[in-house]
Amino acid sequence: MNEYLGELIRAHAPLFWGSAFTAALLVISLGLMAFDSRLVTGANPWLKPVKFELSIVAFNLTVAWMLTRLAASGREARVIEWVVAVAMFIEITAIVVQAARGMPSHYNITTPLNAAIFGSMGSAILANTLALVWLCVLYFSPQPQLPPAIMWGVRLGIILFLLSSLQGFQMISNRGHTVGAADGGPGLPLVRWSTVAGDLRIAHFIGLHALQALPLLGFIVSTENRQAGVPVVAAAFVAILALFIWTLLQAWAGRPLRIFSA
Repeated sequence: MNEYLGELIRAHAPLFWGSAFTAALLVISLGLMAFDSRLVTGANPWLKPVKFELSIVAFNLTVAWMLTRLAASGREARVIEWVVAVAMFIEITAIVVQAARGMPSHYNITTPLNAAIFGSMGSAILANTLALVWLCVLYFSPQPQLPPAIMWGVRLGIILFLLSSLQGFQMISNRGHTVGAADGGPGLPLVRWSTVAGDLRIAHFIGLHALQALPLLGFIVSTENRQAGVPVVAAAFVAILALFIWTLLQAWAGRPLRIFSA
């Protein structure tokens, strides 16, 4: 771990310091959550920052690891890491600012200021998505000798991440993540996924975190045999893709997942 962190600081400082900044915000948000009694769309205003802070730390470190294993020119890797680091900084800063103001951060265009903040988040996510498209293209180019299972885990994980990013833009066009009810209704603890209507965040979560799950699976199955595991990773990709599509269709039909409904 120390060796990886040392390599990360030397080679990808923007992503490392972006992760450190976001981790510091996570500690602050958790502290504020304990003392803030306000509600924003039915939940503590600091719950959303906490969820995004955890996700962004994992995302930044995942992209940094992918870039360290990438046979790309230094300039290509540098551009990708700066785009990702700046985009995530804008995203989490906007979410934290809106939480402090007691305002919804997403889909909020009720005032010029709220619209500007939400617009900055949308622009940042678009830039981040384009950077991941570039990263995906580079990973389908000639690469160093990573085990095939890990290589395909990275490739397929990025593809699912990009599908989820596109689905995120659907939520923007929908002006909300709930289908069949207003945002902020009854939901599961922590994640707040709706238990009474369709929720587009479920599929979004599944696709985004395939970016970590599939490379990790590739690492696990190739530990004993460097050439083994590609069929396992491919099967996992198909299963996650099917789950992503099913939960998305359930959400657009306005139905909560049955396992979450009473």
